Amino acid sequence: MPRPAKAMMPSTPKIVPEAYLTQTLAVGQLSRFFVDRGGNMSEGNLTIENTPELLMFMRLWMSSGPMVITTVEGICQISSDQKIELPEIQGRDFSGELRTFYTAFGELIERLA
Repeated sequence: MPRPAKAMMPSTPKIVPEAYLTQTLAVGQLSRFFVDRGGNMSEGNLTIENTPELLMFMRLWMSSGPMVITTVEGICQISSDQKIELPEIQGRDFSGELRTFYTAFGELIERLA
């Protein structure tokens, strides 16, 4: 029986590596590439091109951010003066995680250029 022909691999685009990476590689691969390059994030502003963590956050936010905002606003409207009880799941502290997120996210908002 004849073997099927091998698929042609697309050639790598001739553009700057950072732009290519942000479009094609998984976040873990991008992080590894950035560390291997010895990138210095202390110079200039943080961008998705020079900060893999920011790229990962932006990808998460672009896919789920609007839904999270809508959901949180809805919970705020229906809860008014009530306390909110979160479920207990072994190995997780939702209340602590949300408080940490609140603090860290507030710091990010203050640093927006």
